[in-house]
Amino acid sequence: MVFFVFLVAVVVIAWVRKMRAERERWLARLQLPGLWICEDQENPAAEKRTIHLDGGLASGTYGSSDLGYGDWRLAGHTLLLRSDSHELALELIFHDIGKISLERTPGERRIYNKRSGNVVPLVRRQP
Repeated sequence: MVFFVFLVAVVVIAWVRKMRAERERWLARLQLPGLWICEDQENPAAEKRTIHLDGGLASGTYGSSDLGYGDWRLAGHTLLLRSDSHELALELIFHDIGKISLERTPGERRIYNKRSGNVVPLVRRQP
């Protein structure tokens, strides 16, 4: 009986470690901190909505052109934005590196592209 309990405990600990490592890899792929610009497919000439996320891979502060300023954190696949006046939960959908969707209510989805810097790494060529 003790052996069975020990075996179950080892399996549970291994599973928790694996899930934690998978989440860390997913967060590293998302690279949420940075400037995200909304694709407005209905009116491409309109001023672009932006969200600027600062901090770590799973939490920090945000500033948005239409949502204001406050703190953000990622809980599962939900991006929680909290300011002094409100809290907003947005479902995060990862499309590709540098491209996500944020869904406020079912059917109300905005696609955001991450603005990348213009710094190009220079690589020395070996003769």
